[in-house]
Amino acid sequence: MENVSAELAADFFYDNVVVTADDMYYGPFVDDTACNTAGDAECGVNYGATLLSVWSFARALDPAVPVLFPPMTPSMKYVEPVAGGLTTLQLLGIIVGCVAVLLLLLALLLVLLYRRRESRKNANAPKEPTDPVTLVFTDIESSTALWAACPELMPDAVATHHRLIRALIAKYRCYEVKTIGDSFMIACKSVFAAVQLVRELQQVFVQHDWGTGALDEAYRKFEEGRAEEDAEGYVPPTARLDAAVYRQHWNGLRVRVGVHTGLCDIRRDEVTKGY
Repeated sequence: MENVSAELAADFFYDNVVVTADDMYYGPFVDDTACNTAGDAECGVNYGATLLSVWSFARALDPAVPVLFPPMTPSMKYVEPVAGGLTTLQLLGIIVGCVAVLLLLLALLLVLLYRRRESRKNANAPKEPTDPVTLVFTDIESSTALWAACPELMPDAVATHHRLIRALIAKYRCYEVKTIGDSFMIACKSVFAAVQLVRELQQVFVQHDWGTGALDEAYRKFEEGRAEEDAEGYVPPTARLDAAVYRQHWNGLRVRVGVHTGLCDIRRDEVTKGY
């Protein structure tokens, strides 16, 4: 005989005892056994109470008091617990999709880091103290006023500005010395590379889709505002141009560039490991 335990006692009542409550019969129960037919007298399915009615407290004390609400049986539909779950193929598809998106984001991050590294690649830095160095300085025109006029657009615009310039630095094998705010200081080993970088910078910025005309509208307002305040007859150079003419020469952020060439004092920064 098995040792008596709480589990054994529970299993005995579950498997062998029939409990009655009025006309309701419960048990015996068998694990994982379904009824063969709906009318099987030996097997029944209980989905809960039926013929529910609402009684007042007075009705509970006096059967002569009518019920508040006639008996009714709620409509109940049995649903398999896993019927609404995902199939194996669906679950596999979700996992594969998530992994693919994660790999795509990782690849994008690696590309951005590579471009950032290329623009700061020490191999492209001018190091010979006797060779002329060409320095390029960039600056966003009216950047302070743009931040005040378009604060919601400038973070993305400046990020795009940095990305476009760094791509050109890597393309022409120049060297990003440092950034000061939104300005770049770029060192080039040759004047030709510097001029090519500056020329393409202007082309790239004009051709880029900035996704908004608010930056151009802000520049127009700056010029018109200066014209109204200037008593010396300032004429806006771009604000009153025909739209088609304007679009050929101006688009989005305006970047002014200075180019200087000559001998430089070249030093290696032990903190940044750059020049």
